[in-house]
Amino acid sequence: MRMKTFRGLLAVIGALFVLCVTNAQNEESGAGAVILAEVVPPVVFRDGDEGGVEKKMIPGMLMPEGYWVETGQGGNVLLLLSNGTVVTVAENSKMRVDSFDQEPFESPGESVEDFKEEPSSSNVLVDLEIGSLVVQTKKLNKKSNFEINSPLGVAGIRGTEFKMGFDPEAGIQLDVTESTVAFTPRGSNRPMAVREGRGLSLAPGRIPIARPVFPSTALEIKAFNGRARRSVGKTPVSFVKRSMGEASRSRFLKKRNRRAPPRSRDENRRSDPPADLPESEPNEPLPPVDPISPADPFSPRTPLSADPGSPFFPGAVKRPEEILEFLENNLDVTQARKTGRVGKRTRELAKLGLSVRETNRFYELNEEIQGNLLKESAATGKRLLGIESIGPAEVDRFFRYSPDVRSKILGLPDGALANLLNQGVDESLLSGALSGESIAASQSGKLPVAPPENALNTRAMALAERFKDTPQSYVLEELLALGGGVLDEEALRKGEVADLLLQDYRLGSTGETGLTPFDSSEVWRNPFYQEISSLYATLENDQLVVGPAKVVGGANLIVEANSQALSPYFAGSAGQTIVLSAAETLGFEGDFSWAPKPEDAARLVVMSSGEMQFAEGMTLKSATGDLVLSSRSDMKLNGVQLDVAREAVIRGTRDVSLINTRIGADSMATIKAARNLNVDGLTFSRSVSSILMEATTIRLSNVNFPAASAVRLNSLHGPIDGKYPNFGTAVPAAAQIGRVNFLKNVSSGGNQIMTRQAFDQYGKNVMIGKTPSP
Repeated sequence: MRMKTFRGLLAVIGALFVLCVTNAQNEESGAGAVILAEVVPPVVFRDGDEGGVEKKMIPGMLMPEGYWVETGQGGNVLLLLSNGTVVTVAENSKMRVDSFDQEPFESPGESVEDFKEEPSSSNVLVDLEIGSLVVQTKKLNKKSNFEINSPLGVAGIRGTEFKMGFDPEAGIQLDVTESTVAFTPRGSNRPMAVREGRGLSLAPGRIPIARPVFPSTALEIKAFNGRARRSVGKTPVSFVKRSMGEASRSRFLKKRNRRAPPRSRDENRRSDPPADLPESEPNEPLPPVDPISPADPFSPRTPLSADPGSPFFPGAVKRPEEILEFLENNLDVTQARKTGRVGKRTRELAKLGLSVRETNRFYELNEEIQGNLLKESAATGKRLLGIESIGPAEVDRFFRYSPDVRSKILGLPDGALANLLNQGVDESLLSGALSGESIAASQSGKLPVAPPENALNTRAMALAERFKDTPQSYVLEELLALGGGVLDEEALRKGEVADLLLQDYRLGSTGETGLTPFDSSEVWRNPFYQEISSLYATLENDQLVVGPAKVVGGANLIVEANSQALSPYFAGSAGQTIVLSAAETLGFEGDFSWAPKPEDAARLVVMSSGEMQFAEGMTLKSATGDLVLSSRSDMKLNGVQLDVAREAVIRGTRDVSLINTRIGADSMATIKAARNLNVDGLTFSRSVSSILMEATTIRLSNVNFPAASAVRLNSLHGPIDGKYPNFGTAVPAAAQIGRVNFLKNVSSGGNQIMTRQAFDQYGKNVMIGKTPSP
């Protein structure tokens, strides 16, 4: 009886032991895999331990959990996650996949491109310390979670395409081209939904600003994710699943080794891969691949480290055939094997599917022509490189034609196409001549010679000529990309408007400025002037402007002292709004006046996406008009006088500083800042009816409010004890944040209101309030 009891006890203990082992394995079986798909140097990989030891890694290897990726200038890394997500780490970035859990799954297809949604539930946490990530995820399961953590907030993803960047000075830039990203600023529990076609900007210490997606960023997202899909799409699902198994074993071993005693130096001698792994220079032959030998670091017979911090420990290293299986589907490697060349164009060149001869001909072209060729479709690039009688000079000549003419040239048979490029036929002879009939006639080698003029093509060529060799050349490229290589009437008009809005202007004493007035509806729709558009939208939200406007603007604007250059725009413009804007910097060199007559009484709105500069001691004056000053950068007025008819507005989306400033207006004076409003010396030359100051924090010194004015001062936290500001400079800086602060010599009607008693007696016209929204 005792023996049976003992045997039964052993059986129970054995079952419990098996159950514990099974549970321990199951606990560690849910790791997701981060596969290093592509590397463009300079790139450094570091382990997640304190100090960050540098590690050498190659495509196809498993990125251990918590490893840092650091890219330099011109470098980037492509990561494939086992849930189908692709992440491109852009240049000058530092990031890591901090944790990645994923449930095992049954194969939904043969390769990653067969994933229509993520194959199983996952939980991903990414840390972005600096730089940018371009991401495309599969549609996530309801139980899944994908977050990107940054110093200013967290982005939550549900299945989308987007770019997220962080810079310590500029802050967060988030652009979404598909689906929705929920962004939660640091310190807030209210996520903001950034939907398809929208973006978000968040500078340090500021509130987030919603905006449209930057057109150039939308193109960048499309290009990066398109390349990523082509590069990893053929990766076998079996490889992904094996990588998940290795990731789970890696996690288990790492956890076990934390409890194990330290190993000897000899036992850990292979914790890093050999230092002599071959590295190929651009356009240099690849080293030969030798048969696997015991000295090969990927050989199954090579002793491997038990150090879980090494990418070569058991469970993290892949068998050679598995590495080759992955690399066979890598565009860089496939392309490089054709010619033995690896260069910065290798990845892009792979999309053309060239033969060895065609690839060698590609490398005969100069770098500019190579870049132009890679922007064409794969069929066009392969065709131009495949015609024997077309050499580098002819390919260069092809790209000197407009997109419309190039499209028509490609309709010719190979012989006629080569003959045309060899002859160098002038664009003016081709733009209207290559009709369907003329292309058919080209079969006999004849080219028509009397083309009718095509107005659209003429405008396109004129626009291309103006943009040529200028900083604005990207405008035409983006318009062509958005239009699929075709410039229609709408695209041409956007380009022509952008051409005028992105030039620099100096406004002098004459009436000739070079500025062209536009209807605001046309300017606000232009994708190349979006920062000014969003700034105007901020003024509309604040009800500081309303209705349509006439817009004149440039990239950088300088207004000379006593300039009369804007006078023609104000003639007979009573009741209208006229916007003077600059995409970069707007500066006044001295006194400026406008609208001296009632029939010219327009509201002048001066806006800058960048810095706004005012000459010290200058005056902005109008006898009949109103004035709005607004900037996306910090604003500073020193000794400036604003003297207008009814309303004067200063609106900054960052900090505003007023030093010895004088404001004259009859009805309303509004001064608003998103962050800090610092005033040291402010007087009102007339008894303005209403004064509104609003900012996160307001600090006032040497300010005299007219006794007859209704004054409202709004800050983030509002009044103290429901009524009062902070009084005096003795208030600690930390206690000033979010409050209205009367630091020194604040008065109403000439009477100081620097104590509660004085405020109650003389400051009855001053109300301390709270901002409508933080």
